[in-house]
Amino acid sequence: MVIRIKNNELRITRVDIEEIKQNLFSTKTECIMNSEYEFLYRDTIDFILDQYQKFSNKIEDKKALEHMLPIAVQSDFVIKNEDQFENLLDAKIEETLLQAKPVSSITKIIDYPAQDENALARLILLRYSRLNSDQIREKIPMLTIEQKETIYQHYLQADPNRQILDFIPYTIELTTDILTIQKIKKLLNGNVLTQPFSIHHGYYTPDEILNSDDHGEYILMMKRALDAYKKMSPQLSTKAFYIVPLAFMQKVIFTISINKLKTWDFPFVEDVLMQIKHVNPTVFQGLN
Repeated sequence: MVIRIKNNELRITRVDIEEIKQNLFSTKTECIMNSEYEFLYRDTIDFILDQYQKFSNKIEDKKALEHMLPIAVQSDFVIKNEDQFENLLDAKIEETLLQAKPVSSITKIIDYPAQDENALARLILLRYSRLNSDQIREKIPMLTIEQKETIYQHYLQADPNRQILDFIPYTIELTTDILTIQKIKKLLNGNVLTQPFSIHHGYYTPDEILNSDDHGEYILMMKRALDAYKKMSPQLSTKAFYIVPLAFMQKVIFTISINKLKTWDFPFVEDVLMQIKHVNPTVFQGLN
């Protein structure tokens, strides 16, 4: 993708394959070009783009097909006159990335309040009772589950904003596409624990490819890209990432409150909420 400015207007146009290659084989990848992996990198990029062109002639869903392209195609832009229009360009780039089609995600809650009634009762008593923390610690084991839930119900009636739920943390393991992860990082202001890049549960496959005779070729392309990445990454971990297609999945771990999670507009949120309902039913009932 290339961004051009004409008559003070910002325009985004699709580049051809040769322009993409020039961008990927530029000074930005100089450390690859001057290494023993130059041929492997060029050969793999050529192969990916050649396959992309072949599939482009067959697949109608061009937006989904873009997941075949290397990550660097989305993140590297040719920018003209960037000083004058820097803020506008940043905004337009963000808008472009947000329009990317989401893929299926795999979620797992790996840490949560083991006894949600205890956690909620303790928080409510700390804020609304005259007991100090030591006294609350002594009282909590003496309360029955019904008594703790009664405290919670009284609180829900008094505070429609459910502010207490801001302090109930859930640590979530999420396996999803790279663009979704970038959006999450932005929402969390960078406070997300990211594991070293690795492939989990395969990669995103557009339905038109999954249900066609071309599925085998698509798998071959993804495996070849992953093989090249693994060979390059021990010495060129950052630059090797340029070769990874957008369809690859990455795993991240982050901690978030249930209140904040509810404000997110991601397909995987509903799945996480159902998991919270299973492990912490008392907390979950306060969401409605």
